[in-house]
Amino acid sequence: PIKGSPYEPVDDNLFNWKCSIKGASDSPYKGGTFFFKVTFSEDFLMSTYIGDPSQVIFTTKIYHPGINDEGGI
Repeated sequence: PIKGSPYEPVDDNLFNWKCSIKGASDSPYKGGTFFFKVTFSEDFLMSTYIGDPSQVIFTTKIYHPGINDEGGI
């Protein structure tokens, strides 16, 4: 966990989480709080990923070369 970055399951569903992270003080994101959701695949805990990978989607608009227009990584 990242200190000061809350996260919790959505509706007690351990495969869907809502999270946030604060922009680093030495970055262009300073002062911002960015929200995202994480959806874990059902085979997440297996030693190898056979099915769909987990998914991270930013719900706060953020301009970053690694994040697309829909918030996906």
